[in-house]
Amino acid sequence: MTNPAGTGDLVLEQSAGPGGWDEAAKLLGRKERILGVEINADAVATACAAGHERIHGSVLDQRLEDWARAVGLIASPVCPTFSDAGLRSGLADYQQVLDVWTSIGWGIDPEEAMADARATISDPRTALLATAGLWALTMPNLQWLAMEQVPAVEFAWEDLAAELFSAGWDWVDVRTLDAVDFGLPARRKRTYLVARRYRAPYTRGTPT
Repeated sequence: MTNPAGTGDLVLEQSAGPGGWDEAAKLLGRKERILGVEINADAVATACAAGHERIHGSVLDQRLEDWARAVGLIASPVCPTFSDAGLRSGLADYQQVLDVWTSIGWGIDPEEAMADARATISDPRTALLATAGLWALTMPNLQWLAMEQVPAVEFAWEDLAAELFSAGWDWVDVRTLDAVDFGLPARRKRTYLVARRYRAPYTRGTPT
């Protein structure tokens, strides 16, 4: 597959927080406009003070059609329902999360799939994980995505990676990183899902 032209430069950031992903994108020299959705008012204020764009509200209230132009998706679903520090209630609801993702391949309407998930998943924080994968599989102009969660969600990222490959994505990787390996004085592990939908165009002197 090759990259489609004319899809714009908007990036959606779900559960955007105070701006960690935004700062990383700035350091990498990314030029897309990143627009984050965040429910916590203090996090929104911090992000805006740092020059990052935020919509104050719940990811669960966003509509897919309003983000059809987005070429990138960043998501950090909140972790307490999967973290060792929480009750890990998300593990009991994981089949409902997976059903949301697999239903897209069955041709079920995305809004219907998400409505069913919200009705059956016991904690809305777990529903944020379902939403991240649902949007990854259904945003029409999406070219790349980057997501992170606690290592307990690695199995979920692996399942989502399989769904992305089945949908024709060119490259998907799941990897756990530890902050101590990058010079920080503490161990803090996070598991990342990164993917590219289209093969990067060939540039002389660089790998394809």
